[in-house]
Amino acid sequence: MNSTGKKSPGLVNSLLGALRQFWKREDGVSVAIVGMSMVALMGSAALGMDVGRAYGVQRWLQSSADAAAVSGAGYINDGAANVTVYGSSVAHSIGVAYRYSVDSGEYNAKSGIVSSTVSGYPALVCLAGLNIPCVGSPTANALRVKLSATVPMYFGKVVGVNSMTVQAMATAQIGGSKAKPYNVMFIVDNTASMASTDANCSNVTKIKCAQNGVLALLKYLNTQNDSVGLMSYPELANPSKATKENTCPSTVMSVANGDIAPYANTSASEDGGTNPTGWVSDATYPTYLVVAPENTYLTAATTPTLNTTDNIVMAMGGGSCAGMTGPGGEGTFFADAITSAQYYLSQLKANGTATQKTAQNVIIILTDGAATASTAQFNANNVSKQPSQCGQAVTAAQAATAAGTWVYTIGYAAGTTGCTTDSGTYASPCQTLKDMASNLSRFYSDATAGCPSANNPITTLSGIFQQVARSLQPPRLVPNETT
Repeated sequence: MNSTGKKSPGLVNSLLGALRQFWKREDGVSVAIVGMSMVALMGSAALGMDVGRAYGVQRWLQSSADAAAVSGAGYINDGAANVTVYGSSVAHSIGVAYRYSVDSGEYNAKSGIVSSTVSGYPALVCLAGLNIPCVGSPTANALRVKLSATVPMYFGKVVGVNSMTVQAMATAQIGGSKAKPYNVMFIVDNTASMASTDANCSNVTKIKCAQNGVLALLKYLNTQNDSVGLMSYPELANPSKATKENTCPSTVMSVANGDIAPYANTSASEDGGTNPTGWVSDATYPTYLVVAPENTYLTAATTPTLNTTDNIVMAMGGGSCAGMTGPGGEGTFFADAITSAQYYLSQLKANGTATQKTAQNVIIILTDGAATASTAQFNANNVSKQPSQCGQAVTAAQAATAAGTWVYTIGYAAGTTGCTTDSGTYASPCQTLKDMASNLSRFYSDATAGCPSANNPITTLSGIFQQVARSLQPPRLVPNETT
């Protein structure tokens, strides 16, 4: 700078010259470009970390929504009482879904993230596109869950983005996902006590209440994959007598007409024993079989409409007549009915269609559990079976389970006493039914006589049969766009 306070032209020129030389040098330009690029790259990486974290939260949110929807759908209108969630009374299924949500204190909550169930969810919905009956009140066949979470941004704050909101939705249908087809054999108590009225089932007879439950279960099955048969006890005098239960005969089933046989006739020589490739009992032998395994109980394979001319549907009162009416006449003894059912199912696995050979065998027996047939009600050649009747039933059911069959037991007014031919553990009908079931998750009871099921608290017979159906066809996720 000169004496006048102005910059010297020589100094300015020198500085400008040095700057021109810097830009002419390639290494100088590279340093500047790399420096500026590093700033941009670091900013992008930082923002990418925020976005990646938000993506991870969204995936966790979706997994939680899936779990909540599937868990809740398994209890849609199951007959259980409402539960209280956050001060509101909601359906049991919605309460279960909440337990798997991300709200604070629930199973899938995560610390450090503000998350919740979106208002209005979980929601019970009826989706016509599923071709599954909508049941209960409110009528529903699916459950929908929507969750939301707020993800804090660490580097986004630099550009004014403090947080990001992510959401996830999942819809699960009431049932329909199954790994394999089923061969199902129902065993229904048709003794005289079933003709009495049940005040807990709209004052219809017990047999009618049981029939309605079976019909409800049939709607959940698929005639392409699932074969269904029906047995009852007491034994029929011979196979031709089954028409009095599975059609609309001119005369109803009765002891006086010789339709009922004494117990303990079942052996390898009957119930198909000499005709192993067929499903018709020997014509002269007593039988428990009412309808041989078949697959015509629905009007179409995947529709929930019952075929009213099908023999099982008619036997269950779903046709133009009453079907089974509970004639009784021989007391209660069901151990051999279980053995006979297992025999038929094993034959189906060995000699049936390709689908039947790969199917899971299932026995579903409904009874009060109190086997009390007298000596006079047994075949004279097998009176040795009269003692320990409930214990025999447990042995027969456990043999079926050991052979791979799933055994479901449904206690209908089953009590803690009543097996008068047994002592010890199996003097209790309740304990008998628990031990007959393949496991306690397959034991159900209406609990009217002091025999509740801890695993399945549903106590209406219709709800029990629906829950059995759902256990055969567990809930599955469906597209959220389904209507």
